[in-house]
Amino acid sequence: MLVKHQGALAESLLGGLANGQDPLVNVGFGVGGGKTAAAFSLGTLFILSARLSIQNPPPTSFQTIVEWCGTFEPHQARLAPERMTKLVKGIVRWAEQQGQPEDALEPLRLLVTRYPPSPAYLTNIHPVFVQLCCTTRHFSLALPILSNPITEIDASISDLHYTDNLIYHYCGGVAYGALKRWKEAADFFEIAVSSPATVASAIQIEAYKKYSLIQLILYGKTSPPPKYTSPPVSRAYRNSSTTQPYLKFINAVEISDPTVAHSLAKETDAFVQDNNLGLVNQVLARLPWLAVKKLKETYMKLSLEEIGRSIASTISEDGSSARALIVEMVAAGELSAIIHPEDETVSFEEESALLPQPGKQQVERALESAREAVERLAELDRTIGRSRDYIQKALHQRDSGGMGWQDEEAMMPQMRESWENNL
Repeated sequence: MLVKHQGALAESLLGGLANGQDPLVNVGFGVGGGKTAAAFSLGTLFILSARLSIQNPPPTSFQTIVEWCGTFEPHQARLAPERMTKLVKGIVRWAEQQGQPEDALEPLRLLVTRYPPSPAYLTNIHPVFVQLCCTTRHFSLALPILSNPITEIDASISDLHYTDNLIYHYCGGVAYGALKRWKEAADFFEIAVSSPATVASAIQIEAYKKYSLIQLILYGKTSPPPKYTSPPVSRAYRNSSTTQPYLKFINAVEISDPTVAHSLAKETDAFVQDNNLGLVNQVLARLPWLAVKKLKETYMKLSLEEIGRSIASTISEDGSSARALIVEMVAAGELSAIIHPEDETVSFEEESALLPQPGKQQVERALESAREAVERLAELDRTIGRSRDYIQKALHQRDSGGMGWQDEEAMMPQMRESWENNL
C-alpha cells in the first residue's frame, strides 16, 4: 500500500511542488545535500524514476542524478526494485535525449556498485551498465564490475530475466576482448555459451563464434565448451548456416593450413556481416606465433634459418624475420627461448621453470575460495532442484527434443560494431 501511494505521489510531483520548487533539489539533491537527503531515498526514488521515464521530463541536472545515485540508502531502494529498474532505464533514456549517452555511465556505475548487497550479486543493472560501456567504447570502465565473480542472485531485489545473464556475460566478453585480455574474454563468453537453455539463444550463438575465435588466438585450436552446456546450443552452433564459415576457418587453422585460412578470411562475407573480421585478423596475426610454439613441441634447438623456413607460409608479405619474431614472443612472455648469436640458433626452454611459484598462503587462500565456491554451488544446485519451473522445463526438454532457437538479435548490432571498431 505504501509503495502504491509513493508511486501516485511521485507522479503528482513531476511538475514540482506547489511553490514551483523541484522536490529533489528541495531536499538537497543536486546542491550538495545528498547525504542528508538520503533518509528520503525511497520517496525520491519514486520521484526521480517517474520523472526520467516520461518522454519529455522536467529539467533534471546531471548533478542531481549523480548525487542521488551516490548517496541513496540501498536498503530503502531495495524495497522497490521495480522502481530501480525504471530508474536505470530512465537514466539511459535521459542521457540519450541529451545527445550524450556516456553521461549515463557514472550514475549507472554508482548504482551497480551500491545497490547490490555485495559485489557477488547479479542485478538487472549489470547488463545495462556493461552494454553501455561497450557501445560508448569505455571498455575499461566496466573492469571493476567484471572482476567480481557472480555467485548470488536474489529475485526479490532485482527483476532479473534470463537474457540479463546472457547480455552481461556476452558484453563482458566484448569488453575484455576489445582490451585484448583474451583469457578473461574467453571465460565470459564460455559462461554465456554454457548457461542453461531449453532453446538456443541468438546471444549464445554469437558468443560461441567469438569464443571459438578467441580460443584460436590463445591456443591455436578450439575445445568444446563445458559438458554441462545445453545440447540445443551445441547443436545450433554445429548446424546453423551462419556458423559454417567459422567452422571452415577453424579447421584451416587447426590443421595448420595458413593459405586456406587467409583465403577464407578474405572471401567470407559472414565475418564482415557479424563484424568479427577484426577477431579473424587477430587469429591470422597469431599464426606465426602458433607455428613457433608447434616447433617447440618437437625440437629443443633449431637454427633461425630453419625456423624461418618452417613459418614462412604463416608470415604476411610484410612479415618480420624469424629473429625479430622470437624476440617479440619472448618479450611478450609467450615463449621461453635463448638466441645464441655465435651460431644463430635458438634453444627452447620450459615455460614452467620461469613461472612464479605460489606461496603457502596463496595456496591456502585458493583452496579456501574453492571450498566456499563448492558450498555455494551445492546450495544453488539444491535450490534449483526444488524449483518447479526448472523441473517442468527439464521434463519438457527431455520429452520434446529437437533444436529450438530463441532470437534476441535486436540487441546485437551495436555490440558488434563496438567490438569490430576496437580491433
